[in-house]
Amino acid sequence: LLVEDVEVTLRRREVRTLRVVIRPPDGRILATAPLLMPETAVRAFLSEKLSWIRRHRESIRAREPRAAADMESGDTVFWLGRPYRLSVRERGRGIGARIAGPDTLELYAPPGADAARRRKILDGWYRDRLKELIPPLAAKWEAALGVRAAEWGVKRMKTRWGTCNIRARRIWLNLELATRPAECLEYVAAHELAHLIERNHNPRFHGILDRVLPDWRKARAALRSAPPPRSA
Repeated sequence: LLVEDVEVTLRRREVRTLRVVIRPPDGRILATAPLLMPETAVRAFLSEKLSWIRRHRESIRAREPRAAADMESGDTVFWLGRPYRLSVRERGRGIGARIAGPDTLELYAPPGADAARRRKILDGWYRDRLKELIPPLAAKWEAALGVRAAEWGVKRMKTRWGTCNIRARRIWLNLELATRPAECLEYVAAHELAHLIERNHNPRFHGILDRVLPDWRKARAALRSAPPPRSA
């Protein structure tokens, strides 16, 4: 069942009221409706709750999307907030990873590689993909804000999603953003770049973000609900 741009799985059961559940890790939406409730009534209810559904779906998608500790085939890993089933392929050469289908991410690792080695390979793939995204991302937000950074980079950070060295005009993005929804990456890029205009988190800074990214508070809330893992 499609309600505007939101896909809902509808089930009919012997229940008295319509219930909506948003399931982790991918934010799948499941609605359970009484057997005789007209579809028009179901749609009206879902339309009324659509803002709540979107908000909670994004919160669930952003929640701790880390690769499973074992890094075994069948585990769930994330790329830009979307879950993928991990498929580990052992081979001596050509280590790396690739998206092999709509729901599968293949990881190529040496025979006998342990979980830490496999995670390092996946992180390397994340880093490469983020670096590919940076040029268009930087161009977009530098044009919107009218400022330019001298350098953009990606690194693992334990407590911050991004940093901006104002004097060097250097911006770092957290590697963990590879696992979060694309809206979060956009927000962090705009946020850090805005510091080249306003150093502090004051009303002027917030006004800058309001002008170029009106929904920035939603992305900030999603990131705050699942901060970078300190054990990374």
